[in-house]
Amino acid sequence: MFLVYQVSPKGFSKTSFEPVNLMFLGYFPILILRVWFAHKKVLHGIKLYSFLAIDVIVLAVLIWLFHLQYESPATLSLRAPTFLYFFVFLSVRSLTFQYKQIIFVMMSFVFAWGTVVFAALRSEGITLTKKFAEYLNPNTIIIGVEIDKMIAVLIVGGFLVLSVIRKKRLLNKFVIKLIKESALEKLVGKNSLASFDIMSKELVPGFGKVRNASTMMIDLRGFSRLSYTISPEKIIKILGEYQTIAAEAIFKNGGSIDKYLGDGILAHFGVINDLPGYSAQALKTAEALDEKLSLWVDQWGKEGIELGFGISITNGPVIFGVIGHEERMEITTLGESVNLAAKLEKHTKELQSRILTTTQNYDLAVSQNFVPRFKRTDFPRETISGIPHEVSLVGLKNNL
Repeated sequence: MFLVYQVSPKGFSKTSFEPVNLMFLGYFPILILRVWFAHKKVLHGIKLYSFLAIDVIVLAVLIWLFHLQYESPATLSLRAPTFLYFFVFLSVRSLTFQYKQIIFVMMSFVFAWGTVVFAALRSEGITLTKKFAEYLNPNTIIIGVEIDKMIAVLIVGGFLVLSVIRKKRLLNKFVIKLIKESALEKLVGKNSLASFDIMSKELVPGFGKVRNASTMMIDLRGFSRLSYTISPEKIIKILGEYQTIAAEAIFKNGGSIDKYLGDGILAHFGVINDLPGYSAQALKTAEALDEKLSLWVDQWGKEGIELGFGISITNGPVIFGVIGHEERMEITTLGESVNLAAKLEKHTKELQSRILTTTQNYDLAVSQNFVPRFKRTDFPRETISGIPHEVSLVGLKNNL
C-alpha cells in the first residue's frame, strides 16, 4: 500500500508534512519485528494483541492527521476513505480462525474511532447537525453518521466471528470424520470402506451383503512353540514380517484381509469389491505367497528357527457385514466357504500340500483365465474333519 501511495497522483501541493510517509516510516520497523516474532513462533498472547492494537492506533492516527496535512477542519479526517482499511484489518484477523482476535480489533476500532470523533467535536468551528444537506459543509458533523460507521464495523466483525465459529465447527466435524475413516481403514482396509458408506446407516451391526467370492486361509506353522523358546521381540518381528509378505501379495492381486488371527490370516477376493476373476486372483496370490514365504522360511531356518505354512482357498456365497455393538463394531465375512477354508487349511498337513483348494474353485479359476505355474495333484473324495460330506480337492506344488 505504501508503494501504491507513492505512485498515485497526489491531491495536494508540495508540503513538508506528509503523514502517510511519516506513519509508514514508523510502522515498517514494527512490521519487521512482528515478522521476526512470528518466525520465532513467539507471536502470541500479549505480544500479538499489542501489535493488533498498534494496527488500529496507526490507522486512526493517520486518518486524524489528514486534516492537518490539508490544513482543513477536523471533519475532513472523519470523511477520509482510508477509514475502509479498518475492514481490511478485520478480514485479515478472520484468516487466523481466532474469533477473539476479530473481537479485539473490532472493539479497538470502536474505541479508536470514538476517540477521533470526540477529538473532532472539541476542535474549533465544528458544528453538530442532523440535516444531511448541511453535512456537505466542511465543518459539520452528524453524530449518527459516525455511529453508523461503528455499527457497520461491528456488524461485519460480528458476521466474521460467527463465520469463524461455524467454520471451526465444520472443520472439527470434518477432522473427526477423517480420523474415523483413517482408523477404520487401518482396522478393516481401504477396500472395506469402498463397500460401506461410513456416514450412512449401512455401517451398523446387523447389516450385511451377500457376495460370491473366494476365501483364503493362511497359517504359519511352528509359530506357537516359538513363544517358549525365543524372546517376545523376535516373536513380534517374525509375525510382522510374515504378515507384511502376506498382506502385500493379497493387496497386489485385489484381495482384502478380513482378520489377523495370531499366526493365521483370513483373506477374501471379490467380497468387498467387484473383482473380475476373483478365483483366478486368489490362486495366483497363493502361488506368489508360496514362493515368497518359502524364501522367508529358508532365511529363518539358517538361524535355527523352523517355520512352515499352509494355504487353503475355497469359493462360494458369503455374507459380508457388520457385527458387534455400536460402540465396538467389526466388519467380517461369514459363510460355509469361510468355514471350509479354515478346515481345509488344517487338512494341508495331512496331504503334505502347502496349497489346497477345492476342485470346483480350481475349475472356476481356470475358466477365469488362471494359468497355473505349479504342479497340480488331485485328491478326490477327501474326508475333512468337521465337514459332513466328502470334498474333491486340488493341491498345488512348486516344481522348483
